[in-house]
Amino acid sequence: MTRPLFTLLLLLVIGMQSSAQLKTDSAKSYTLNISPRINSAGYFPFTGAVLNHNANFDFTVVFEKAGRGFVLFQSFDLQNKNSPINYFQPCVFEKFPVGASLSVGVYFGYLFSQMYSFSDKEESDYFGALTQNWAISKRLRLENTMLFGNLTTQMNLVNRLELLYTLDKFSVDFYLHERIVFETKDLSTSGAIAVNLPRVKLADKLFALATLTYNNYLSKNRPSYALENGFFFSLAFPIDLSK
Repeated sequence: MTRPLFTLLLLLVIGMQSSAQLKTDSAKSYTLNISPRINSAGYFPFTGAVLNHNANFDFTVVFEKAGRGFVLFQSFDLQNKNSPINYFQPCVFEKFPVGASLSVGVYFGYLFSQMYSFSDKEESDYFGALTQNWAISKRLRLENTMLFGNLTTQMNLVNRLELLYTLDKFSVDFYLHERIVFETKDLSTSGAIAVNLPRVKLADKLFALATLTYNNYLSKNRPSYALENGFFFSLAFPIDLSK
């Protein structure tokens, strides 16, 4: 339990030191966003799977400066403390611009499964991800994420393709998830659509954002923990502390 946590902290320190050594102005701006959220169902956003219909709470912290940063994600199942929705997922990342509208990102972290302890031995493991983000226009963005999970045990790959379309104050996300477990050659595919309602300003730097999501498996095969389909509601309260 302590080794992966120490490794992540060490990587975080190295990343932040490297960022500080870049030849940039010390007063260069950074982004810091904290987003607590309540969901009406348990959902793995990168795997594309609805797990249960329990209310749950999660929060995300994202820090980025000069293309480097970290993400902290914590999720709690409010109705079942032993469900897979109880987990902590920190990671560090670096982004590389490729032209004016395209960027590539590399992520590395550890997933702490917390169904029975801070880090469940059988379910916790390292993960890595590679992202490609293409801003096609002001209204249209395409992102592909290759997420490699369970790096030291039964490694799996989820490829998530996301198309985001913005219309005035509304936005719609279309997702396609393809998952493979290399050892068993287990394949599954799911799709999702998410409608983001207009963001409401509650106070200086504090907002409210409601999202309606429907997820459905397109393949007959699906992971044992996943429901065939599901509709759920999310209410987030993002806080923008960027400078």
